[in-house]
Amino acid sequence: MTQPNVPHGGEWADVVAALHALTNLVTARSHYAEGHPAIARADEVAAALFTPLLARLPELVIALIDGEFVVCERPMPDLRERVTVLADAMTRHQIECIVFQRGLTLAECTLVGRTLAARAEPGRAHEQARATLTHVGFRYAEVRARDNLSRGGKEAKDLVPIVHGVLGDAARAIAARALVDREAVRSAAETIVASCEARTFLLVQRSYSEGSGDDATHAANVASMTAAMALDEGLDGRTCVEITAAALLHDIGHLFMPANVRGVPEPLLDVDGRGLFRHHPYVGASALLAAGCPSLWVAVALEHHRGVDGKGYPELEGGRAPHDLVRLVALANYVDRRRTLLRGVVDAPDEALRRAASMQDRYFAPRELHRFVRALGAYPPGTTVELSDRRSGIVVAANPGDPVRPIVRILGGPDDNQRLDLKQLDAVEDRHLLSIVRAIPPPILVRPAGPPPVEEAPERAPAPRAPAMPSLRPTARVSGLYSSVPRARSESSAPPVAVTMSVPPPLKPSVAPDAESPEQLERSCLDTLGPLARIPRVAVSGAELGKLSLDHRAGFVLTFVDGMSSLDDILDASGLPRLEALRLLRDLVRAGVVTLG
Repeated sequence: MTQPNVPHGGEWADVVAALHALTNLVTARSHYAEGHPAIARADEVAAALFTPLLARLPELVIALIDGEFVVCERPMPDLRERVTVLADAMTRHQIECIVFQRGLTLAECTLVGRTLAARAEPGRAHEQARATLTHVGFRYAEVRARDNLSRGGKEAKDLVPIVHGVLGDAARAIAARALVDREAVRSAAETIVASCEARTFLLVQRSYSEGSGDDATHAANVASMTAAMALDEGLDGRTCVEITAAALLHDIGHLFMPANVRGVPEPLLDVDGRGLFRHHPYVGASALLAAGCPSLWVAVALEHHRGVDGKGYPELEGGRAPHDLVRLVALANYVDRRRTLLRGVVDAPDEALRRAASMQDRYFAPRELHRFVRALGAYPPGTTVELSDRRSGIVVAANPGDPVRPIVRILGGPDDNQRLDLKQLDAVEDRHLLSIVRAIPPPILVRPAGPPPVEEAPERAPAPRAPAMPSLRPTARVSGLYSSVPRARSESSAPPVAVTMSVPPPLKPSVAPDAESPEQLERSCLDTLGPLARIPRVAVSGAELGKLSLDHRAGFVLTFVDGMSSLDDILDASGLPRLEALRLLRDLVRAGVVTLG
């Protein structure tokens, strides 16, 4: 599992160059007739710039929010003046967000330019993109505040980082043939159950991109749906936590699959790949069993792809249906996988439920389907919807008793962030004021630079930073994972999988080039920089900057100085060892290249 990738260092210059090429492509189409060599050349240049960039990034997000460009998670206010044509085209077509994914072709680049340059009525661009573009999407954008997933309410938590840590620790324990920390898993499950009880949880919309895993997002979504259904069922608190903990680890087997299968959705695999994919329940169940996990967790890992008719995979002797609790996880797993954007196609939540209902009494029981609708509604929290007055909103809570009229928060416009209860009636006409027309493409979450944290005093040492999210690829060899699972009969039996998983060593703080000790160097840097909440700005022009003899590390740090990010933000975003980044910022300030606000 990996974290979302954003450009680093010199890649930002490549991003800006690609956006200039996209602007030039739109401009060329406004000056020349279709088929002119200048248009063909502009198409080729844009595709040639995007292709190597997307080879390094799984996804490039270009959002226009309140007239300001945000690239991936980085606000770039100066970009608005440099690519005005692109901004005007996005505004004209009511496009808040363009998402470029790996695999962009010349034909798609041509179509993007033609779409943006067109003078069609609003809304057509979205329809054309969904119908014809595989690696480019026009989507709605939502701003996520710094360190706070505020979509569902003031108390909403971003559960994915918590789940990422749990999965990482469990995978490392299994790889080392040690016991899984069951209490740590239960602690995360308790957090999810509490979030569901308070109705402050949100399902994160998923979009598969090659090379960028989202195991933690899937696990968090499945665990949240499972917890919501268990609570609606009226199960006792301990049982709710146990089944939620089992849901967190239900797909742990995926982390030990061969590299060509690991993290890839089943519909995208060939016949041989699907055969391997369908062994992940064996791998996960035997791994959890060997790691000392409770029987419920093992049963969920083994049987979350089996139906109430006793079929599905793996095919077990006796053909009994899975336990009632296991079937809750199976339904949650199915719905979340149907909600994942694959090659530009995704099922709306209500369509995912209709597909599940079509398998009633074969794969899912009516009781589980009824429980899902009661607990989560037809549009689960986190679903982006279009209302009957053409406004866009995001579902923040289900309404008990009325699955199609949840509580919605408005996205954008003068009513941004306003919460609406769709059960409200017009007393005069005796009808509902608003209804959901349809689910719309999922939002892209971008994190602009928000209000920086206030430091109590410049002389205080900075608080210890939270450790980086662990990799799910510990250095170990995992083999023979099938030996402990119940005997199963299958038409094809794959041999035990041996997977070598490695992770590069963590960065170590570099040694300062001068004679100062690390403590003295840090004190010197903080004396020069002051509170880390201060906003640095570039104090020299581009021409003057080119004449300075900055080394590549200082130039790299300088790319993060955008006039909006605080020193603390830059220390986080740069990825450099903290002491080295502090020294580089100090030297830039002393050289007069950067000033502090």
